Amino acid sequence: DTDGVFQVESSGMKDLCTRIQPNSLEDLTAINALYRPGPLGSGMVDDFIDRKHGRNPIVYEVDSLEGILKDTYGVILYQEQVMQIARELAGYSLGQADLLRRAMGKKKPEEMAKHREIFVKGSTQKGLPPQKAESIFDLMAKFAEYGFNKSHSAAYGVLTYQTAYLKAHYPVEFMAALMTTEMDNTEKITKYIGDARQHGIAILTPDVNFSQKRFSVEKLKREGRSDFEKAIRFGLEAIKGVGGIAVDTILEARTQVRFQSVLDFCKRVSTRKANKKVMESLCMAGAFDSISEVNRPSLLASFEGLLQHASDEQEERELGQSSLFDSFSSDEIKLLTPLDALFKQEPDWPSSKKLSLEREVVGFYLSGHPMDAWQKICEQWLGWSTERIKLFAQEKSQMKRGAEPEPSFGGRFRPAKTEVKLAGLLSELKEVTTKKGSRMAFAQLEDLKGKIEVIFFPEAFAAVQETLRRALVEAEPILLTGEIEIGEENPKVLAKGLEWAAEVHRGKVQQVAIRLAPSEVSSEQLRELKQQILHHRGKCPVRIDFYDPKYRTTLTLPKNLSLTATPQLVVTINRIFGSEVVSLS
Repeated sequence: DTDGVFQVESSGMKDLCTRIQPNSLEDLTAINALYRPGPLGSGMVDDFIDRKHGRNPIVYEVDSLEGILKDTYGVILYQEQVMQIARELAGYSLGQADLLRRAMGKKKPEEMAKHREIFVKGSTQKGLPPQKAESIFDLMAKFAEYGFNKSHSAAYGVLTYQTAYLKAHYPVEFMAALMTTEMDNTEKITKYIGDARQHGIAILTPDVNFSQKRFSVEKLKREGRSDFEKAIRFGLEAIKGVGGIAVDTILEARTQVRFQSVLDFCKRVSTRKANKKVMESLCMAGAFDSISEVNRPSLLASFEGLLQHASDEQEERELGQSSLFDSFSSDEIKLLTPLDALFKQEPDWPSSKKLSLEREVVGFYLSGHPMDAWQKICEQWLGWSTERIKLFAQEKSQMKRGAEPEPSFGGRFRPAKTEVKLAGLLSELKEVTTKKGSRMAFAQLEDLKGKIEVIFFPEAFAAVQETLRRALVEAEPILLTGEIEIGEENPKVLAKGLEWAAEVHRGKVQQVAIRLAPSEVSSEQLRELKQQILHHRGKCPVRIDFYDPKYRTTLTLPKNLSLTATPQLVVTINRIFGSEVVSLS
């Protein structure tokens, strides 16, 4: 659980942390020194872990090495340890020990030969047998190839500890600060929002009355509860098209009194500093939702008239002229000015369009994510996610280097071409023309765990381009079939086919199973379940499995209560019972 924790965010570092199970600053310092190609490929990491957990004995060549190597379980890990050993066993001065460190690091044979003679002579004079001295020098030389600077690693270790401490004890404040530092990095923000939600931290959409410049912490009162919980409020400056000057103007205007309506906002905020483009960005991001008189598309269509109305009033005020209506309260003005005269009426957008426009102005989905209902189902159904592909690619890379494979795939070596099926949203399409004149494309596939690059070679692109272009604008999950390509950098998927996830899934589900513990279920929850079943009639049979410490029983509902099994239905029923009670088979 180290997203956002300094130096240990990558999947490889997460695996190393899991295997080492650090419980001291010394272990954190070691992690930073161990996660490098040399130690990973040499077996040094495995030796360190096995010694720490008692699977291998901790052995010291001579007793006097224990004080130097105890913190690293007898493994020579740091350059400073090489210097300490030379001083302790062979009587080196600090300057001589530093020359030895440099010689070992540069692997210069002539210098190593000189130091071998000096080390053996010095050790022998201090009572060490020549053969033992030779053996220790060879050990030092072997580990010095991978030796890391401890002072550097320790400084990193302190920052790792501090950020981990903040995430553990002040998760909301830490994640808000983290998101603020990464406001220009869409991929990291997406990852951190997903991580915050996994920890039960609510991410609140931008709001002209409550948002600060950057991400901030806000107290939120949950319905039916007396206490408050902390949530993260999205910052106004993170919205594309809303600059710092406009944000400062908005914050200044609401200093005394919050905005009562969009009309009130337009009158109090300078239309020169918060122009139509700013207003449209705020609207698409949902920043007016709490005070808007109409839905988002209606508001978007009304800005021209609203801003003209507000601009006229602001000019009169600046010229010192009073309006006939200045003495009226806002409620009285509402009675005098019909809303129809100011606001156009447009049908509301479907959820997918609303989310797409949020993404357009923010860079990611805010009020929800099209994969919220799909992620877990797709991982169980297909077996892959963007994160799982990256872990698999890392395992294969380690096997090429001869290191022990990560445990995520049970150490099995897979064939060169591994076919995958995973679901997500497509974005960032880039079409190119090949030397032969054919069209191909590159895109990103995104789920709640991250992003991965997808390559559509000419044949695949020609077959799926219509679906591909629709998927880019409709914010509906697609099912991608392809092969994993593992290179020097991040893994990619070579696309073979695209299908709409909903259509494929609809034909796959055979039965809906709901698992309930009678002692933990209220009659109100059962009534809500009944309403959802009646509301989502379909062809999938429904089974309810009741379990109790003393008995198990199954209730198969009659055919007229069959369901249309959708991920949204799964989310709704799980929400009723407060846990994951639904499975599709």
